[in-house]
Amino acid sequence: QTQLSRFEYARVSASPQNLHIQFAILGTINLLVTLFTGTLIASILRSKKLRKQPFDLYLVFLAIPDFFSGFSCMLTCLMSVRGKAYVGEAMCGYQSFYLNFSVSANTWMAAVITYQIHKLLRYSRVRRRYIPPTTKEVGCHAACVYAWAIFWGGLSASQSDIFGMAFQSHAYGGFYCGPMEAKGNSWFFY
Repeated sequence: QTQLSRFEYARVSASPQNLHIQFAILGTINLLVTLFTGTLIASILRSKKLRKQPFDLYLVFLAIPDFFSGFSCMLTCLMSVRGKAYVGEAMCGYQSFYLNFSVSANTWMAAVITYQIHKLLRYSRVRRRYIPPTTKEVGCHAACVYAWAIFWGGLSASQSDIFGMAFQSHAYGGFYCGPMEAKGNSWFFY
């Protein structure tokens, strides 16, 4: 039986051999994610017809955080495979930023797209003409979502204590970094 508290237990690391295998597999998966999302983004942006379609642009803006996160995670994993251990707590801030940015951006972009689809269905139900957002409006929606995601990612990477709620990033199981629950009021966010 362990004497570690729930706050300390998440920081316990796996064996170096297991971490090496995990980093190699995750690095390979993220290489594929980067290639597939990059291909999707490039395919839509290369076609003049598709670039003008608002829902295709939404798809691009939904894929950009996955591309960024996949590329960043691939680099982190490959650096960790080379060193046969997690690259260190110094990398935690950056990894915490891109993971939280990606999750936040995807969640809110999906909410924006869901709203537009719901609006389309609501209008079609009453036989009212739906006018899709312009490309400028889509860009504005994406800019707002990305601004919020950058704020949230920056907050999680800041290693700060705001109103007694700690935003401390540490390596979970020696494998990946993210904001970790600490004693105090931080449980509210986790």
